[in-house]
Amino acid sequence: MIEFDDQTLDYLQIIHDGPGGGPRSAYAFFLGRMDWMTNTSDLKTSDVEDFIINFYSAYNRRFGTRY
Repeated sequence: MIEFDDQTLDYLQIIHDGPGGGPRSAYAFFLGRMDWMTNTSDLKTSDVEDFIINFYSAYNRRFGTRY
């Protein structure tokens, strides 16, 4: 399981919910990719799914149910 701090959860939520966002962009941002908003086609779907489940669970535990 991935450990997120509050600041990372905030950033990921903004990216996930923003224009051009979503799970793939949030994962690419988390990986530190500069192209997180435009080029995520090379990310494996299973990796994105695993990441986003961890993010949703951590966010909901910390800030209440949103996802």
